[in-house]
Amino acid sequence: MRTVYCLSIATLFAACVPGLPAGELDPQSTGAAGANGAGAGGMSAGGHAAAPGSGSGGSAGTPVMCDPGCVPAPGCSNPVASPSPVSGLETACTTVDPFDGRDGGWYVAASDNTLITPSPGSEFQVTCTGAAGSCFSACITGKLSGSGYPWAMLGIALRKDARAYDMSRYRAISFFVTGSVGTNSNLSFRVPQVADTMVGTGDGACTQGCFDSYMTPLFDFRPQPVDWWEPRQIEFTELHQQGFGTPEPWDPTRVISLQWQVSANTETVVNEPFKLCVDQVDLVP
Repeated sequence: MRTVYCLSIATLFAACVPGLPAGELDPQSTGAAGANGAGAGGMSAGGHAAAPGSGSGGSAGTPVMCDPGCVPAPGCSNPVASPSPVSGLETACTTVDPFDGRDGGWYVAASDNTLITPSPGSEFQVTCTGAAGSCFSACITGKLSGSGYPWAMLGIALRKDARAYDMSRYRAISFFVTGSVGTNSNLSFRVPQVADTMVGTGDGACTQGCFDSYMTPLFDFRPQPVDWWEPRQIEFTELHQQGFGTPEPWDPTRVISLQWQVSANTETVVNEPFKLCVDQVDLVP
């Protein structure tokens, strides 16, 4: 593991690749490069977000991978197809399922001093264990560390190049999740939109008070038994901004990505371990 700081692009695509000009797309990636700017805010006590931190440097998209580098469990199989699958990962690729105009992919990001595996900038591979007897899932592990409410994040860009996606035909998202967070951390689900995504990142239109995306905390997420996956369904009516950024209306026609973020709920933590795995992500009409 290595320390990585992903900046304005951190809420969209992770792979901190120095030297790529702002706005230039890595041709082998699912995301656009980001300009110098502020990092995404973490979670403070009570579920409120800390102000974004500052930094420098750009980011490119996470390369598409279809080699898991591991052997799936004997007897695993593809789950029953859902009405609108986003990503079941059963192709072993880090791209989303090509359904309803979606063509993006998975990515990871972390704040400064937080250790995360796989690290942003490395090849992100699926993990050879899945929910509901399936073969693969998306996982990150590591340790939150630093000040400014450190965080780590696993996400899905619904469109490549950080383009907006129309999600208005859906009312909820369902997924399976497993893992653990520390006593000073929380897990949240987030839906960045065009209005809170920084200019220079795909269709992002935000110039100030950015990163205050619609979200909901999952305060009851705690260590789970081995091989046990928890099904979740989140209605979009449950989502809200946290209040540290520019207010914006909920606009499901202008969604950039879906995110699962582990965040410290104290200003400073040191080496607080976490594990997060997500699988069978579906949009619910």
